[in-house]
Amino acid sequence: MLNEMLALPDSLTMIVLIAVAAVGITEWLKGFFKAAPTWVWGVVGIVLCFGIGILALCVSPIMLYAADAVAFMQLCYSLIVQTVPAIFKGIAARLTDSAPDAASTKTMGPTA
Repeated sequence: MLNEMLALPDSLTMIVLIAVAAVGITEWLKGFFKAAPTWVWGVVGIVLCFGIGILALCVSPIMLYAADAVAFMQLCYSLIVQTVPAIFKGIAARLTDSAPDAASTKTMGPTA
């Protein structure tokens, strides 16, 4: 069973796993180097893709799985901890803004 877990995935799966790992690790690194220009992150992504691929092929597939675990941790943190609360705050703001206010509602017909 352990040998099956340590086997390399097929080519397409491996490409996807490497790309996800590179994106997640790049996002993690952006937290440390906020002032870096955009082109740096493109270079970092390319270097990470090659590096993670070489580690997975030459050292062990565990390196690829570990890199993906870090990537998923970072991407899920961004999604769950930052995006979801912002969505709920936006919904709550729309609900409170759209509630009719007694002073702002107009009455129909003549008023005395």
